[in-house]
Amino acid sequence: MAELSVWHAHFLQLARYNVWATRRLLEEAIATDPSHEEARLYLAFLHGHEGKRIRAAQEYRERVVRASFEDL
Repeated sequence: MAELSVWHAHFLQLARYNVWATRRLLEEAIATDPSHEEARLYLAFLHGHEGKRIRAAQEYRERVVRASFEDL
């Protein structure tokens, strides 16, 4: 396997930090306001992006079910 260039490794580290910081910010927004739907939806997207498909599917399902009952 070819070694990563210094810049490639640096940008990968920045991308990992971005995911970590975004997740932390979203979790704090949800802890502050549990009804913050946009933060919950984006956090579900983030979990799906990280490969946590089951957790993401459960979170999406919760959002869809809640939204469908709110329309009634």
